[in-house]
Amino acid sequence: MEIQDVVTKIATAVPPIGSVTLNGTIRNDLLPTNNKSGEEEEEEDGKEQKREKVDNDDEEPTSPVRNNFNYLNEPIGRVLKEYRRKMKGGAKNGTTNNTFADPTKEDDNESKFVITMADGSDDPLVAKYHHAIQPLARWYIETADDVDVTDDGRGNWKVMYLFRHHPPSSPTNNNEKESSSWSLAGYMTLLHIRSPFRKPRPGIIVRVCQVLILPPYHRAGHGSAMLTSLYEYASTFAASSGAAANASSSVSSPSSTGMDIIEINVEDPAPAFVALRDCIDFRRFASAKRASTNNGDGGPNNNADPYLSKIKVTDKEYYRPVPEEMLTEIADSLRTNKSQARIVHEIYKLSEVESWKEELLRTNNNNNNNHHNKSSNHSQHSTGS
Repeated sequence: MEIQDVVTKIATAVPPIGSVTLNGTIRNDLLPTNNKSGEEEEEEDGKEQKREKVDNDDEEPTSPVRNNFNYLNEPIGRVLKEYRRKMKGGAKNGTTNNTFADPTKEDDNESKFVITMADGSDDPLVAKYHHAIQPLARWYIETADDVDVTDDGRGNWKVMYLFRHHPPSSPTNNNEKESSSWSLAGYMTLLHIRSPFRKPRPGIIVRVCQVLILPPYHRAGHGSAMLTSLYEYASTFAASSGAAANASSSVSSPSSTGMDIIEINVEDPAPAFVALRDCIDFRRFASAKRASTNNGDGGPNNNADPYLSKIKVTDKEYYRPVPEEMLTEIADSLRTNKSQARIVHEIYKLSEVESWKEELLRTNNNNNNNHHNKSSNHSQHSTGS
C-alpha cells in the first residue's frame, strides 16, 4: 500500500491530522487535502454538500454525530467529569501541565476534556458510534477484538469515553453550542457482570476489557483521570444511594439491579496499565488510611487497614504477610480482588518503611548537628578561659 493511501485511510478514523513526518522529514503534501487542486476541491465540496443534505434528511434530530466523522456536536453519554490539560507543543518548552483547572475558562495552550459513561444496550447511537471507532484498537492493542455493546449475554456493556472539546473559531450568536465540536481522545470498555453468590457479599463485578488513549494525548494524565473516574463511578452508584442517583441519571446504573459494584478487575492488562493501576490503588488506600486515622476508631473508613494500626515498622510482625481475613476486608474497601489488595498493601508498607528511614536519618542529622554545636561552644569557652 502506498504511503498516500495509508495517510488517507488513517485520516478518516483519527482526530484531524495537522502534520505528517516521514523519516524525520515533514511531508504535509501527503495530507489528503493538500493533494487536490482548486477545481477538485470545489467538486468535492459540491458532492459533500449533497451528501450532507441526504444525511440530514435521514439523521435523527437528537443525534449528536456530525456529518464530519471526526467531530461530534456534543459528547456521547452522561458526563462524569470535566477537566483541562495543557496540550503537547502548546505550552512553553513543550512541557505539559497535568493539574486540574477551571473547566469554564479556556486559553490557547490548553483544552477541555470530558469523561462520559454510555450504555450500549439503552442507546442505539452508542452502539453505532462505538462500532465505527473500535477498529482503532487494532492499531494499538495486539489482542484487540470487536465488542458488541448491545450484547447482554455475558453481562451489561458500558463504555467510558474521553472527548476533547474544540471551541468554535468564530462562534455564532444564534447557537454557540452547535458551533463547538468534540473529538474522541480515548475510551474504556466495561463489562458489568452480576455475581449474586460471591462471598463475602454479592454484587456486580466490573471488568475493564479495553483501554485506549490516542497517541496525541499520551503522557498527559488522561489514563489516571479515567481510572479514577471509574472508581468514583463505582462508589457513586452504590445500591444504598441508587434511588437518588437513578432519578438524576440519563444512563442506567448498576444500582438499578439493587446491587453494589463490589469489584473492578482488569482483563489481561499491559505492563503500563499495571503500573498505573498500582499507583492509583495505592493513592486510594493511603487516602483511606489517613481518613481512618483522622476519624478515630469510630470513623466510617476505619476498615481501611486496622491491621497496620496495631503494629509498628520496627516490629517483626510488620514484615509478615497480611492475614487472609484482613486482606478480604482491604479488597472489599478498595473494590478490587485479593491479589491486587495484597500488592497495594505491600506498596504501602514499603512507603511507610521509607518514611521511617527518612525520619530516622533526619533525627540523627539533627542530633549530630546539636552535638557538634555543643562541642564547638565548649571549645570556644575553654579557649577563652
